Amino acid sequence: WKDGKGRPIELGSLDGAVLTAAFTPDGRWLAAAGADKSVWISGMDNPRRRLRLEPFPQHAEQVNTLVAWPVGTIFASGSDDTTIRLWSLDQEALRGHAEKSLLGTLSAEQGTTDWVAFTPDGLFDSSINGEKQVTWLEGLEVVTLEQVYDTSHVFKLTDRLRRGERPRPPEPPRQPPPRLSIDPPAQPILDRPEIELTIWLSEPKLANLRLYQNGVPVRSGPDLSADRPRVTTKVRLRHGLNRFHVMAGRPGSHEVEGRSETVEVRYDGPDSPGQLHILALGVSNYERPGHALQFADRDARELADFLHRSRAQVAGSLGLRIVLTNREVTEAQVDEAFLRIRDRVKGRPEDTVVVFLAGHADALRGRFYLLLPNFPFPDLDPRTGRPVRALAPTEIARESVLPYATIYRNLSRINALQRLVVVDACQAEAILDDPGVRALQQLVDHGARRAKTADLMAARRGEPAGEVGALSHGLMTYVLLKGMGKRDLEAVPGFKIFEDLPNADKDRDGVVTTTELTWYTDLIVPQLARNFPVLVQRAGVDGALKDVRPAANLGQRPRLQASDASFPLIELPRNLARRPSPRRGMAWIALHSEK
Repeated sequence: WKDGKGRPIELGSLDGAVLTAAFTPDGRWLAAAGADKSVWISGMDNPRRRLRLEPFPQHAEQVNTLVAWPVGTIFASGSDDTTIRLWSLDQEALRGHAEKSLLGTLSAEQGTTDWVAFTPDGLFDSSINGEKQVTWLEGLEVVTLEQVYDTSHVFKLTDRLRRGERPRPPEPPRQPPPRLSIDPPAQPILDRPEIELTIWLSEPKLANLRLYQNGVPVRSGPDLSADRPRVTTKVRLRHGLNRFHVMAGRPGSHEVEGRSETVEVRYDGPDSPGQLHILALGVSNYERPGHALQFADRDARELADFLHRSRAQVAGSLGLRIVLTNREVTEAQVDEAFLRIRDRVKGRPEDTVVVFLAGHADALRGRFYLLLPNFPFPDLDPRTGRPVRALAPTEIARESVLPYATIYRNLSRINALQRLVVVDACQAEAILDDPGVRALQQLVDHGARRAKTADLMAARRGEPAGEVGALSHGLMTYVLLKGMGKRDLEAVPGFKIFEDLPNADKDRDGVVTTTELTWYTDLIVPQLARNFPVLVQRAGVDGALKDVRPAANLGQRPRLQASDASFPLIELPRNLARRPSPRRGMAWIALHSEK
């Protein structure tokens, strides 16, 4: 009602109960919503005139919550249909273009960490499994988000939406995607562990043909030639339901890729015990003064030794342990190591492959690299500690860097369905919105999605990845080893949290999964960093090695992108498995852990 008057101004009614309302901070706009599934906007200069948003209705179920942004004219609406939608009252919407009012939709799957965000124009971002929550209808074609990743994926889309930005949509496809199919087997339930699949292509010489088993690529490149319309390949089955599909695109095209329907085959026979194979890379000995690290090579050896011994005790047989340090780390050596792993896991989808990398890293020329011992770090200004000049592309020899694309390319060609990449390296002195750090994150994210690989990365938010002399390890590597139950680590006097959380077995079932390890690392690293007054950075190109004091809010924020449900990594010895007991003053964060 108006100031000084007791008569209310009637704004109209909704078709059902009004459950929520919100004003913009400047008081110019009021949003109301409720049981009729709609969001109604009224301008306070003419309150009886309501602005209609599109699409209509705004949700599929009742709207429970409205929140106005502190700045601008953006509303968020939350509904029983399990989505949050962002609405903008920008100039496009205010001029009568109501279809411009929806910025995007966010949805998360209950009981999991999977999520997806998408716009009316078809742009999206998601967790890897979140891709499955949304499909598009292009004419009569049902298109999955996986098929339009190259053209429609926007890294950190939600950051842009909450700022009211509207990223440019992709051009509409000029032709339908190529047709692909897999012949269903004559018997959908088998008692033998191997099956030959027949793949049909609507046109020859398609690019990037790849076969997926349970959401993970297991055949690609030379293993799966697309020269002929009919392709056959043999695949080993896992116990239970096996789901297969193939994807491919046209050479040189960035339009919608073709994707076959999913073919399901059940195998009722037993799985052989899975082996764990580890490739660990660590670079400490850099030639340029001031850049050598203490523990990167040691971290690689100790993590590899621990995983190798621990899994051998469970599986009863040893997997491969390959450690390359310092000058041994070259692209050719890494390719050779993956060839050994590939031969070993051939026909063994039950196996696990772990790749560990430690050393200096950076994003150069639009690609993410591990820097090798002969990397030509630039001269630094003694006053600022920053490079005197940027390195020219011609100054960076191929032999001085290892592209992370090499890791993901090789991972996408192995049969093991459980893959984990751990990166304890980062670009130094970066802040959250540093373009270099965002580029680095985006490159890692892209590789992990392509290989459908779980991915743990130190200094995810751009803080230094620290080495601590008292720990004899990189900070993240120490916490990983602690979380997996390694007992002979350096003690941390007075660090009480280890009394309550001696390892990462959150549900206390005697097994540490990748999700539990992520939870543990994310929780422990910031607190452990504050326990030490000085850390040593694992820096990138832009800075010399130096001691730094961790900020009070240091959080390395490792990230898990899982190809499927979380998978078991380590089985703890019986004397380390924690039994359920009342906690003394511990606040537990409830996260879903599925095996």
